[in-house]
Amino acid sequence: MDDISRFGYVDVDLEIIVKKRKSDAATSIKGEGKGKGKENIACQVGDTRPESMSEETKAEHISINVKEEDHISLMRKKLSSYKDDFVKPYWGIISKVPEKLRKVNEEAYTPRVVSIGPRHHGAPQLQPMERYKWRCLNRFLERSTLKLESVVQIAMKDEKRVRMLYQDRFEAISSKDFSEMIMLDSVFMIELFIDNKNGLERSPEGEEAKKIFDDPWIERDILHDLMLLENQLPYVILQDMFQAGVPPGSISLHSLIHIYFKNVGFMDKLPEKDWPSTHLVEFLRCCHRPRFVTLRRASRKGKIERTRSAKELQEAGVKFVKPKETGDFLHIEFSAEGVLTIPQLNVNEFTETFFRNLIAFEQCRRHGTQYITSFMILMNSLLSTPKDVDILVDAGVIETSFGDNEQVWEIFSDLRREIAMDNTEFYFAHLCEDLSKYSKDWYHQIKAKWFRSKRILRRDYFSSPWSTISVIVGAILLTLTVIQTAYAIKG
Repeated sequence: MDDISRFGYVDVDLEIIVKKRKSDAATSIKGEGKGKGKENIACQVGDTRPESMSEETKAEHISINVKEEDHISLMRKKLSSYKDDFVKPYWGIISKVPEKLRKVNEEAYTPRVVSIGPRHHGAPQLQPMERYKWRCLNRFLERSTLKLESVVQIAMKDEKRVRMLYQDRFEAISSKDFSEMIMLDSVFMIELFIDNKNGLERSPEGEEAKKIFDDPWIERDILHDLMLLENQLPYVILQDMFQAGVPPGSISLHSLIHIYFKNVGFMDKLPEKDWPSTHLVEFLRCCHRPRFVTLRRASRKGKIERTRSAKELQEAGVKFVKPKETGDFLHIEFSAEGVLTIPQLNVNEFTETFFRNLIAFEQCRRHGTQYITSFMILMNSLLSTPKDVDILVDAGVIETSFGDNEQVWEIFSDLRREIAMDNTEFYFAHLCEDLSKYSKDWYHQIKAKWFRSKRILRRDYFSSPWSTISVIVGAILLTLTVIQTAYAIKG
């Protein structure tokens, strides 16, 4: 094996250089003989016994040193190209969904009708909406009286900053194409938010756009697509376009976004606030953070302790209620009287996409309290079977548009898969420990057994009017038999 293949190089030019240096070195050694020059060459290649080396061996060692120097030089260039990769705060990066999460439910992370940002840009199934983006640009220019040149300049100015906020740099997309993409996507989103609030402006040119928004499934698919972690545009370009194209004082961008997502999570119950966010997924998470963050103790067990199911807690005497009003999604309390108060959750077609992408966002950042993931783990513990869902629906804690409560159970039972969380990040650690302690003490264990006995009696002997009548008749006959026997013995 020659020196080139031994070091794994296939560069032809480099091979020629090495061979040339090898030849020159061999010639130099022959010309200088056994004198001082030969010793210097031997010392250069690191041999402590220059007089014992052959001319061919010395030439080979010189070529190895040359090759190592070129290898190090290439490594320095590679190292230099990566030196700024950790300058960007990981918190602000628009990440790619981890593969282990994507495999659980691919559809929950993949856009259906529209691509936003570079990750899914150019996907064939999303091309029909690209024409509509250009029509939105027309309407945006008419609404704002801006010239196209001004809008293009905003996008070009923000291009480098926006590109740096993605986990991948998408170097295959040229600066011109990237600027055009973020211009069209930001204008599309702004027009979408405005139309959602005010309705489409009726005009002959807008008839086709009107048909798109009149189609309920298109509207739902677009809402789904804007919640996806990989389908995001940095907030900075949205804000710059909005400030340039919408008259000041009319309405704020964060208000439009809040209105647009009103049917997602708890958004319809949460107060509007201009949260500092990198993108829409982070904005949604910020809206659902606790209003008053208190110091929560970590689990004493060294691991996340799951609470018992809703049915088991109910058997132990726990009562589930919803608060009269709440502006805090995570304000879940358990009282000493055994009352567990949980804000009402509306479970609909967007619930799974909402939770999956906010959880993926928290899983990618992996520091600090994971509020959304914590809520999901708590609900997953409470909802062990479809019967647990029935209990929370009856208590008003869960409101759903699904006809079958089993669909609700399937959503929460599947969300827990492939989720990693340290016990110190679990927001409801203390709550689960208190619930477990309450349900395991001797009094509530006896109460749970009595509750189960009553349920068995109700199921086996009082499940219908006829079975109830049978039990009553049987009891009367047994009583009469005992009385008759007693009189017979007495007589």
